[in-house]
Formats: sequence, structure tokens, C-alpha cells
Amino acid sequence: MIRYVSSAVILTVIMVVLLGRCQFGSASIEAMSAAYNAVSSISHVKQQISMYYYDNQTLPASNIELRQPEPEQFGRRAPLLKRIEVLPGGILFAQFTAENKGIPVELVFTPSEDGKYRLNWECRSYNLTQALREALVENCSDSKSPFDREYFARQEQLARSTDTYLEQVTAAQREKDTPPIETIDCAPFQEARNDFLHITADRVEYWSLKAAPQRQYSFPRPDSSLSTANRAVNGAAYLYLGDRLTRFDADHPAGQPSQVNLLQPHRIRRQQEILLADSGVGITRIDLCKPLPVIKDTYLLELGAYNQIQDFILDNGLIYLTAQETHHTQSNSALQLVSLRSNRPLGFLRLEGNSRGIAVAGRIAYVANGAQGIAVVDVFDPTIPRLLKRFSTMDFASDLILKGEHLLVADRLAGLRVYRVAEESITEIQSLPTEAAAIQLQPLTDNYIGVSFKNGTTALYQWLNNKVVPVALSK
Repeated sequence: MIRYVSSAVILTVIMVVLLGRCQFGSASIEAMSAAYNAVSSISHVKQQISMYYYDNQTLPASNIELRQPEPEQFGRRAPLLKRIEVLPGGILFAQFTAENKGIPVELVFTPSEDGKYRLNWECRSYNLTQALREALVENCSDSKSPFDREYFARQEQLARSTDTYLEQVTAAQREKDTPPIETIDCAPFQEARNDFLHITADRVEYWSLKAAPQRQYSFPRPDSSLSTANRAVNGAAYLYLGDRLTRFDADHPAGQPSQVNLLQPHRIRRQQEILLADSGVGITRIDLCKPLPVIKDTYLLELGAYNQIQDFILDNGLIYLTAQETHHTQSNSALQLVSLRSNRPLGFLRLEGNSRGIAVAGRIAYVANGAQGIAVVDVFDPTIPRLLKRFSTMDFASDLILKGEHLLVADRLAGLRVYRVAEESITEIQSLPTEAAAIQLQPLTDNYIGVSFKNGTTALYQWLNNKVVPVALSK
């Protein structure tokens, strides 16, 4: 009996030892696999930087410019990683979840040019562990101190300060060398409300949207005006006539043509004293703080075949835009995401049909997709927009705006329609007929909404209690 017990004890000990070795071996394999997975992700980004340099002869300055996910998103692919960040000069900064010397383990890869098309890389680390060192394919030198990530923020601030100083000096020199010109106080434009232009068959009326809409003045409707390319700001009406943006006010009912030529814009948006408009080659910024509007600058966009811009939104360093394909027999369009820093496309999603208006809320973009209805797109990763779902409208979805959890849609002959949007459902809660085919919506002051119709006229509505109601404009 004692012999059997002794044998059982010995076998148990042997099994425990063997099991421990197996578990230790499995843990080691898992650890090495995680390390190699992290290093593989880093190598992939390095390769993308090298390819970017080969194509552009310059180095990227951010993840967005390189069309890579946000720094913290790499942990999804490699749990050992905390972040991979592309910094100015193409420097690659990798940080791990594991710690050594009291801080997360970090790797810094610095590129240097080798000839015209290749890069050499130098790897340095303050606290690299032995396991990660074995996983790396290249040697990594030791640093005497941790990487100063905030250095780049300080340099960027210094560059902005320098640019501001040079701009002030240049402006002072111009003022000294050139005769004085008429100036305008910009403050009223910066604080001005978004008023409404009521366009009828034969008149254009400027309505101030205060406690109640008030008619300020009117003038004959020009023959060649575009009802979708207009703005009412600080007492002045801006209409696109023929090939020029023209300014009207109470003292100039015949209009004052400017030198702004935008190649038939579809949309004009406003940021304080700046108008933003699609211009055929990109997005043009128009300065209103002048006697007549002038072009301030243009975001020249590399859009490829899909370059007929229909709508755009600037948000968080990105341009979200819809565009039609040029020279194609069928109707094809796309949602594109473009970096404001580099003007280079980041993400692209082809959409059948005619894509028009766009609205963005967090990680979701809603696109008015013509006869295809509304496209719901996940834009959390700007490099890979994903179509989540579509839902149909009654006619032809031409434009839309978001009001909280509600979506207001201009649906051509079906008028205005309101939908409640949720994660799993989209429910229509209102259908409002209009006097003509509704093609564009313009958010205005105090929940007022301007609606443009296909016949060139406009009407005023207001968002009240989660519904849209018409506003009677009495003279």
C-alpha cells in the first residue's frame, strides 16, 4: 500500500513538473508572439513612411498624413502596444504597455535620407527590455534619457509664434510701403448672425433673424443667380451671379461684383468672417472683411476622378466631402476624407448614385445619396470609411442636417422629412410637403433653416419641438 502511495506521489510530482514546464513554455511562446506582433506593426508603419518618402520626396508629419490609424488604435491589433505615432520629420515613436525603469517601454526610429528615394533608420530606446530587443530585426542603441515627446509640441508652438511675428512684420512693412486702403471692422462679421435671403420668382429679400424675422430690404432677383450659393451676413447679401460672387446691400441694390470666381459652386458655408465654397479645384476661403469679398486661400485637393464636389464639412482637421465622378456615363459618387494639413485624401468610399449633402456626428457620417436614400457610414477610422447601412426616402435625398438625434432631409418632390436615428433603428416621424422640389438646407440662427428649391426660390422654416415648421414671412 505504501509502495502504491509513494508511486502515486512520485507520478503526481512528475506531472506537476511537466505541466509547469508546458505552461511556462506556452507563456513564453505567447509572450514572444505578442512581441513579434508589436514589432511587425511598427515595421509596417516604417515601411509606409519609406513609401511615402519615395512617392513625395518629403516626410510625413502625422498619422493622418500617412493615412494610418490614430496612435492609440494600434493596440487593437497588437495588445502589447500602447501607441505608434508619426511625428514631424517622419520620426516614429512607439510606446508599449509594459514598463521598465518606471515608465512605459519606448522605441524611437529616426529616418535619414540615403540618396533620393531611400531612408536609413536609427533606433534608440531608453528602457528597452531584453525580450523586445530579441524580437527586433535591427540593433537599437541605448538612450541616456526618455524620449521628449513634448519637444515637438513646443517646436510647433514656436513655429506658430515665429509665423505670427513674421506676418506682423510683413504687414507693418506693407502698410509702410503702400498707400492706405479702405478697411472694415471685422468684429461685426465675426459676431454676425446667419440671416436669410428669401428668393421669390422676381425678388430677393434680406430678412434679419432676431427675436422675430424682420425684412430689411429687397432688390430685383438677378437672372443668373444660384439659389444654392448664397449667404446673408451682417446686412449684406452674397449671391453667385454668372461667374462672380456679388455683394448686395440696402445702398447697392444693383450689386457689386467681386473678383471671386468659383466655377459654379454647389455649397457656401460660413466661419465667422470667412465664407467656404467648393470651387472646382478644392475648397476656397473667401474673406468678407474687405470692401468686396476676396479669395483668402484655397485648399487644393487631390481627388482623382471623383472631383466634382457636391458638399463638404470641415471638422477636427479633416474635410468630409461628397463628389461625383467626372466623365462617366453612369452616376457614380464617393465620400472622401481629406487631411486639412496635407490636402491629401485619407479615406475613400464609393457610393452608387448621386451623393449630395453630408452631416457628421462623432464616428457616424450621413450622406444624402439621391435615389439610393441615405447612406450611414462609420468614419471612426478616417482611412477606412465603412458603409453600415442605407435607408430609403420617398423621392431623391438631396441634402440633410442633424438636429440632435433627428435627421432632417430635403427629399426633392417629397418635401422635407424628419427621421429619428438610433444605433439600431431609423424611424420617420414627420413628412412635410413643400411648394417645390427641396434640394438644399441651410442651418441659420436660432434653429431657423433656409430651404432652397429646384426652381430657384427659397423658404424659411424653424426647428421646434423636434419638428420642422414653416415660417410665414409677412411684409
